[in-house]
Amino acid sequence: MMLAWIAICIVVTAAISLYLASPDQTVTADEMPRVALSWIGWTVLGLGIAALLGWGGSEPAVFALLAFAMVAWSVVPLIAAWMRHARETKG
Repeated sequence: MMLAWIAICIVVTAAISLYLASPDQTVTADEMPRVALSWIGWTVLGLGIAALLGWGGSEPAVFALLAFAMVAWSVVPLIAAWMRHARETKG
């Protein structure tokens, strides 16, 4: 079970890295090193799928990879927008 949690953390980290590599990301207004973040994201995503394959079969591994990546891609922009709104209304 510990391998599954480690793999999920790896997948979420990779998904956030890939999101930050996008030109339409809303987390920061600063220019991000898109090529480096993209390479890091895809490499770490490969490590994540390898860890998930070690935990379960191919079907659960692919499902978990896609599910947790989609959750990260959905939640990170919402958290960033919420934090930005809280900061703007505060001061």
